[in-house]
Amino acid sequence: MSLCPTCGNHNYLCQQCKMDDLEDRLGLPSEHFDADAGIVCWVEDLHGDWHASMYFEGSQHVSACGEIFETPVANIRHDPRRLDRAHTCDDCIARLEAEDEDDETVPDGGGFAPASELRADGGEVDIYEWVLENVHEYSAGADSRWGSRDNLVHQGRKLDGASKDDVQKAITRAVDNEDLISWHGLLSRAEIDRLREIVRIEHEEHEITRQILVGKCNKLIATKKRERAGESAEPEAAINGGETA
Repeated sequence: MSLCPTCGNHNYLCQQCKMDDLEDRLGLPSEHFDADAGIVCWVEDLHGDWHASMYFEGSQHVSACGEIFETPVANIRHDPRRLDRAHTCDDCIARLEAEDEDDETVPDGGGFAPASELRADGGEVDIYEWVLENVHEYSAGADSRWGSRDNLVHQGRKLDGASKDDVQKAITRAVDNEDLISWHGLLSRAEIDRLREIVRIEHEEHEITRQILVGKCNKLIATKKRERAGESAEPEAAINGGETA
């Protein structure tokens, strides 16, 4: 039997090599779609429900309701809503309808109202601070205790002077700064109480605890506690040193 030229295993054992080769030649799905283009396609889950795929994270579909689906999915089509026997995700439909209302509603003044308000000092909204303040305002359909990255980006790009890239960069910076925790398209403020609640939910409400997520939370909790301890010790250290700031 022929062997895989890449890893040397039998061909039926090296599907990963074939997938890696396809990715090298064709790229990931996320490289071929604009996250702001609307519905990329509809994907079917294992229960037969159809979800609106709004954008990709690597090779994963991120649906309007916040659910994440790894490719390949059970099935895919352009729009199943016209088919009598197809059942579409209620949360996806609700999110799409809400976005349509946001895009189409015209205020009494006859023009579209800006999605943001200017700061009291007349400056533009700080996108980074807006992300932190609003991350839980646009919750994920899968779990309302998390914010949806997709929904946050969609709303944030409506800010005065902001683009989709600006919002995405602010989110990335907030995650890098450990102000936010990111988990497969979901976002949450990285505050000790919230992180502890995520850990509790993983242990008590899920049949299979996602150990990687729990580990990330516990690591952040430890970091935040050290930061608190350091902040409380700083004034005392300054006094003992004979000088104050």
